[in-house]
Amino acid sequence: MKHMSRTFSRAGAVAMGAAAILLAGAPAASAATETVCNAAFCNATTGSGLSVSKVVATKIGENRNVVGFFEVFGPRGLKSTGPTTAANTQTLALSGSLKKNELLCLRFFARNSADGFIEVGTAQCTKAPF
Repeated sequence: MKHMSRTFSRAGAVAMGAAAILLAGAPAASAATETVCNAAFCNATTGSGLSVSKVVATKIGENRNVVGFFEVFGPRGLKSTGPTTAANTQTLALSGSLKKNELLCLRFFARNSADGFIEVGTAQCTKAPF
């Protein structure tokens, strides 16, 4: 490992001070929502940068009022499953981080018999960063 000198030139000190002021005054990243849909439901993922905070799942079209449940899934075991209900909108809270270009996906399972469910449509995925 190289030894670093503690001597700074005047220009270097001014440049470092200016950089510190710019960084201190930089605004924090704000939350953003990305929405993707298929014919059956929409996935509205809210997060900031690479962090995700929630997914709002909304049934649309012929799928409205159908009894079933939503499931959100992502990398490294990031997962949340909503209750079985006929409600058209559900909010699934999440707390996790993704790497750049990783996907967070939502799918819907409709009740097709007293004890069975079937996946409706294809999973809808959002991509980090948000």
